[in-house]
Amino acid sequence: KRIALAPSFGANNVPSYLKEDLKEVLSEYNYLSAREDEGVKIIKDISGHDAIRLADPTLLITTDEWREFAKKPEQNGYVFLHFLDEPNDIALDAIKQFASESGMDIICFSTRYESIDKIEGIRFVDGSPMDYVGLIDNANLVLTDSFHTTMFSINMDTPFYSFDRQYVHGVSQVSRITTALNMYHLSDRLIMSFDNVIKVDDYGINTDYSSVKDEERSRISQYLLKALKEIENV
Repeated sequence: KRIALAPSFGANNVPSYLKEDLKEVLSEYNYLSAREDEGVKIIKDISGHDAIRLADPTLLITTDEWREFAKKPEQNGYVFLHFLDEPNDIALDAIKQFASESGMDIICFSTRYESIDKIEGIRFVDGSPMDYVGLIDNANLVLTDSFHTTMFSINMDTPFYSFDRQYVHGVSQVSRITTALNMYHLSDRLIMSFDNVIKVDDYGINTDYSSVKDEERSRISQYLLKALKEIENV
């Protein structure tokens, strides 16, 4: 009795030598879902079974509930950086631009990459999960290559820009960010080339996506409740 709750494949395709193993594993699940459109397609192509696209499970917790969990930082008026891999040249240009033109402090969380360390005026901090959510919530702007930092920025209504991640294993996972941003009509927040000009004085997000968050949260709940009810009778 197994339910897949919004897993991510972490890639746009599955190597041919893994497909038979994956097909066998997928056959053991009563209900299938995936976090990105590409994941839904992979499941269908490999197993022949239909899957549903669900939002990241962190969305099940509301903005107010996350704020109760978060630790509010002492500082206000800052740009929050969180990069899981060394930032690409496009991201570095954006960081330098905000560092020199915004007049705000730049806080880099968790990782100290050499390329960021060379930029003047950046403060590096570590912290707990509570600090992480609180720093995102209270930031004026978030710059990141992290899927979950993108999702928390959306959930906490914080303006952000996401960048393609320079994956150490060489397999892009950008499809799950693309799917999420398309849901919220925020595809312009994904910066993939130098042609995407970032304006320091115009980074606010005017779109009200609270209704989308409610719909996505309800979609996850309905999927789980239906699956649990039907499995109970198996």
